[in-house]
Amino acid sequence: GYTFRNCTGLKRVEIPDGVEMIDFRVFEHCDNLKLAVIPNSVKEIADSAFQYCNVTIYGYENSVAQNYAEQQNLKFIIMPTNTSTISASSVVVGEKVTINGLAENGAAPYSYSYRCYKFLTFNDIFNIDYSSNISSFEFQPQSSGVYIIEVKAKDSNGITAEKTLTLSVKDALLDNTSTISSDIITKGDSININLSAKG
Repeated sequence: GYTFRNCTGLKRVEIPDGVEMIDFRVFEHCDNLKLAVIPNSVKEIADSAFQYCNVTIYGYENSVAQNYAEQQNLKFIIMPTNTSTISASSVVVGEKVTINGLAENGAAPYSYSYRCYKFLTFNDIFNIDYSSNISSFEFQPQSSGVYIIEVKAKDSNGITAEKTLTLSVKDALLDNTSTISSDIITKGDSININLSAKG
């Protein structure tokens, strides 16, 4: 206990995933501590862990963190969930898909970032940061392959939730429109064959 007691410079803490216990009085009298993110790995929080703090607890629904916040009369916010979507998981080259940045829980409003690269190449096709304020856009792949689209949703307190979308892009199939000048011929006749395709 007492690790960060009276640490007035502490404004935000994110407990690493894997930590199982938050000890007694560890954040006691951290007067400027406004936000604590607590993962599901935490199985026990001492009653006095955040004593004399006016902190908002971020955690998962029905978690130890939520129970603790309710018992201590602290504000609790459910961790944001990234529910972003893509309009199709498989298209042909040149077809458009719509990517929608979506999130729930957390603290609205949300901002989104998007990164797209081709599988195994890791060369960015596009990289749109949070400042763009884009929640939906169209993407038209110009070559075949598997595209990985990473969407990050960030809530108003800066807590992020990530989701990975996958898009399989195939070369467009050709429609064989070839023709022949006659269906029936006799030995020695000539015919014209016109080879053509669309697509």
